[in-house]
Amino acid sequence: MALPPSWAWVLLGCASASLAGALSLSDLYPPLWQESPGQFSDYRVENGKYVIDPWVFTDRMGMYKVLLNRTATYFAKFGPENEQNLLWGLPLQHGWQYRSGRLADPSRQTDCGYKSNALCVSVSSWSADFNYFLSVLPFLAALDSGVMGTSPDKVTLLPPPKDQMRFCYNVSDCLASFPDLMNQWRIFYEVLCLNFNYFLSVLPFLAALDSGVMGTSPDKVTLLPPPKDQMRFCYNVSDCLASFPDLMNQWRIFYEVLCLSGGRKAFKFHNSPAMLLPVCCAPGKAWGPTSEDQFY
Repeated sequence: MALPPSWAWVLLGCASASLAGALSLSDLYPPLWQESPGQFSDYRVENGKYVIDPWVFTDRMGMYKVLLNRTATYFAKFGPENEQNLLWGLPLQHGWQYRSGRLADPSRQTDCGYKSNALCVSVSSWSADFNYFLSVLPFLAALDSGVMGTSPDKVTLLPPPKDQMRFCYNVSDCLASFPDLMNQWRIFYEVLCLNFNYFLSVLPFLAALDSGVMGTSPDKVTLLPPPKDQMRFCYNVSDCLASFPDLMNQWRIFYEVLCLSGGRKAFKFHNSPAMLLPVCCAPGKAWGPTSEDQFY
């Protein structure tokens, strides 16, 4: 139903980078961003639980806003005002859906999503249903990983007025229905908590070595461990494959697809998570750790 999250991060990050490069991100906030909840306490509380209705536009947008706020600290070094957060693509896309009327009832049999009920998100809308999984899965996975600082048991997601069986509403149900997506989102958040900058450089670098696009054998490269917490990281292809098989394999596939028609080319990596994609240099140009080509 959706792209694997590791590919989604790259695509969303590129979208964020291109937007941020054209305008200040403050000019590009999604509609009703200020009116949407930005922390759990902004939602109503019933029986000691935060109640979120994903079928109300501001409640669903608030899930993205809370997620961005809770992960902001991990992206602070890459730019001001959280503008380099890889997750910006999610609320920006949802805002576009709202502006373009894609969240309204396409049959017009109800007023859901129209002027008299503008905040309603219609369960009859294909776009709204698809976006449900692009909001709820990363949100619940973040809760489950501990990034949000709130237990999943403290949050209640309300079902739509009909077709309730088509969706999942808590961590256990979504894990049962979408185990791969939930687990990969969880890995993403766990990497954030460990040392995001390290994995943004080391995993794609080792995967590039392993794929052959760097023109150097992985055995010819030694990565030095940090002065402490050495067990939290991996330092070679085999160890990183064992710890992060999905991420490493998908990076390897990316390099193989990217250079399938162009032959072996050198790569230069940018020092921003939103510019994570390697840039193919001219054939034959040597890559080296110059001041412009350093891993951040």
